[in-house]
Amino acid sequence: MALAIETIIVLSLGLTVLTVMVLFLNTNDQVVTNEINLRTAQTRYCSSYVQLDRSCSAPNADITSANIDVKLLEACKGLNKNLGLYPSCGFAASLTPSCVKECCQLYCPPSA
Repeated sequence: MALAIETIIVLSLGLTVLTVMVLFLNTNDQVVTNEINLRTAQTRYCSSYVQLDRSCSAPNADITSANIDVKLLEACKGLNKNLGLYPSCGFAASLTPSCVKECCQLYCPPSA
């Protein structure tokens, strides 16, 4: 029983479309997963930061010794790189008060 040439072409096209869709969805899924991980880290470290510095004015020794400042800056830089959020954190070498207030705006008190 031989398959018609049209059947072979249709099966090849269907397989090609399926492959492209799987690759696209897999790539998109990795971007979403990365954003979720960065948002989770942002929430965790903003909360920890504000517990140790309620005014969000400057990292203190407790924040530095627990590496909260490094991990928070990493999350905020990642969100800036991927989504264009928090530009004051984008090129910062260390965590600055402006970066903290921008990235952790839901946790920090409003500026007077």
